[in-house]
Parts: sequence; structure tokens; C-alpha cells
Amino acid sequence: MEQLLTDSRRLVYPETTLFFALPGSRRDGHDFIPELYARGLRQFVVSIDIDPGAFPQANIIRVEDSLKALQELAGFHRQQFDIPLVGITGSNGKTVVKEWLNQLLEDRFRIVRSPRSYNSQIGVPLSLWQIQPVHQLALIEAGISKTGEMQTLESMIRPSLGILTSIGEAHDQGFPDRKTKILEKLRLFVRADALIYSDDLPEHSAVIKNWHKKNAAVRMISIGREAGASLQIKSAEKSKGQTRLSLQTETDTVSLLLGFEDDASIQNTLTCLATLFYLQIPQEEWQDRLNRLSPLAMRMELKSGIHHCSVINDSYSADISSLRLALDFLFQQKQHPRRTLILSDILETGKTPEELRKAFQELDDLAMRTRWLALPFLGIDGVPMTGQNDVRRGTLTATIIVPTNTGTAIEMLARGLSSGVNPPETTLTAAQSFPALDELARKRRAKASGAQ
Repeated sequence: MEQLLTDSRRLVYPETTLFFALPGSRRDGHDFIPELYARGLRQFVVSIDIDPGAFPQANIIRVEDSLKALQELAGFHRQQFDIPLVGITGSNGKTVVKEWLNQLLEDRFRIVRSPRSYNSQIGVPLSLWQIQPVHQLALIEAGISKTGEMQTLESMIRPSLGILTSIGEAHDQGFPDRKTKILEKLRLFVRADALIYSDDLPEHSAVIKNWHKKNAAVRMISIGREAGASLQIKSAEKSKGQTRLSLQTETDTVSLLLGFEDDASIQNTLTCLATLFYLQIPQEEWQDRLNRLSPLAMRMELKSGIHHCSVINDSYSADISSLRLALDFLFQQKQHPRRTLILSDILETGKTPEELRKAFQELDDLAMRTRWLALPFLGIDGVPMTGQNDVRRGTLTATIIVPTNTGTAIEMLARGLSSGVNPPETTLTAAQSFPALDELARKRRAKASGAQ
């Protein structure tokens, strides 16, 4: 078997594919076996009894837990390869670091990496299955949303080098506190040779250093401003969209020019540089390699919009830490006098829009708090009346209402089925602003005249 499959929609090579029927909260993979069999698939792993007579040419393997079987197979497969494997976890920056490391090292190693953000209990085994004898380096993401999940991922990945990116609010609702979340993520590295982490956040650093006392065999590679850091930041001077970095390694001082000045990109770059340091990539090559870096889609992606405006697409991330970094990037754009934030519910934080706004009101930096709270906050009203109520309370400046018309759509479909006549092409959903656009314009004019 060459391919593992858990999603019936992604079948491409039925002759060489093994399908794992995974039960889920909304859909059960066992329900798709007849369809896959009709499309030529013959290899199945199931966790319920299947009538073999219904699929006479199929090889059906019955197990107690099909997800566990998938994970154990992937873990066994990974152990067949003695190559450097970088395991990457954290709240923010995992995918960026993984993709940037690929850009920095693709001419040096034959790399296999997690596709997109395949970092879950299902995504990790599918990522590991891609490792082949031709590969010389693996970059694998690991993501968790609650306690108890990382041990399973560690048993599959077994990283030789670990990277812990920043720890933010993502999936906070799955952990009793931030310390527990950090310790759960550190489980990925208990058998690693080395761990790369940032030493600049005291509360995080203390947890990591205490963890290291029980895992002293792991070599610690720290990034920070304090003396003694493996990669010490001597200075970081920002100017006109660029950053001049001066770094001190264990043996040399390195000066580098980055093509950006937002904090998130700088931190992700430092993490990548620490990886180059560990892999013993000559420091005289670092600048040429950094010049190859390009931004990822939906990660602080700056685009030109209509009417001479600019649009920053950071829609991939969904937590307050990522939002703060995106707003920092927004305020670096000096070409426009007005700025607007369009914000949907950030469900992973477990906070209401009003609580999210409060998070900005509690920022320690007065100047930063003042400029962020001055932004017009726009919402996408996915939950009926939620955004409108926030506008009335003053939490949002405006919300975009997208009415649901499921009932109308069903009625049109029923009439078409009964009459045999296709319904006319119709736009069922027309987004509208609350307050109305002319009311917003009036308020802006009034505010402008009052300011004069």
C-alpha cells in the first residue's frame, strides 16, 4: 500500500490505497465503504463488523480502534527511517516555521514535511506516512487542543530536534491553565536530542527550565536577549519595512538584514536561524538563505485593494496573540490615515466579543492600548443578533449581517422537485450593514466636524 486514506473525497489511486474507516461526531467513515468499493478501492480497516459478502473482492481488516491502528502503523513506519526529524509545536507560528525551514533548507536536504496544517491526531500519521528512503530531513507539526493528546503524537513522531514556538490563547479552553498547556506541549520532546525555545517570556521560560531538570538529556537551545542564550539578540533595529539583526552565537557575532519588521516574522525567523545553527549550516550562508523567504497565504498577507486601500489577510489564525501581532503589522502600514479591523468570533478562546475587546483594554502599554482601541471594530454576525447587540453596547463599531435563508432554499427546492421545473437563479443572501452604511457615513462626518 502506498497511500493512506481517511477522507473518501480524496481518493485518487484506489489500487494502492488503504482506507481507515474512522467514526466521527458528524460522519462515520464506515458509511462510505460502499461508495469507495464501487470506485475500485479494495483495502479497508474497520472497527465495526462489515458483511464481507457485500464486498467480495475486498480485504477487510477488523480492529478495535481504527484511529489507534492508523497511528500505530504511522509510528512503525516512522521508526524505519533514521533521519533528522524536526517536531514543531506551540500556539502560533508552527506552519510558518515549518514552511520557512523548507524554503531555507530545500537546496541542502531532500525534505518531507506536513502538508498544510496536518498536525492533529489524524493529520500527523498521514504526514509521517509520506517519509520515504529518499528523504534526508522531516519537518512535522504537532497540534493539540486538550490535555492527554501529546503523548500519542510523541509516540508516533519521536522527533530528534524539537521546536517550541510561542504559546498563546489558542485552545486555552482545553486546559485548566497556561502552565498545564506548556507542559502538555513539552511532552513531545521527552526523547528529543535538542529543543529550541524562546527565553524572552519569563513565565514560559520558568516552566521550560523546570521541565528540563527532569529531562536533562535534552540539549536546550535558547533564543533571547539575555547573556547566555544560545542565540542572543544583541540588537534589532527596525526601519522602512526592514529589520537589522545583530546576533551572538556561542562563537561569533552575526549581522543580518530581514525584509520585514513585524514581531511575529522576526520571532519566526529567529526560530529558523536557531535551527540552522543546530544543523550546523555555515553562518556565512544565513543571509543568502534568508533572502529566499516569502510570506505564507493568509498569514499577515498584504494585498492591494480597490479605491487605493490595502488589505491584510490574517484569517488563518484564531486567537488573541495572533490578533495582537496582526494589529502590530497593521499599524506599521503608514500609507493610509484610516484603519479598520474586521473581526469574527474567535471561538478557540472561549471568550465573547465583549471579553475580547476587554483584552485590549487591559494591555500594559498605554500607547499601544490607546491606538488599538481607537480602531473601528467590524464584526461578521454569524450568530443572529450577537454582533448587533455588541454594536448597541459599543463593543463593535458595526457588524455585517448575513441572513440565513435555509427555509427559503428548501421551499424553492421542494417546488422545483414537485413541478419538475428548475427554480430561477436567485440570490438568497444579501449582506447588510448594521448600522446602515449611510448612518455610518453620517457619524463619521459628525465626528470629523467635531474634531475640527
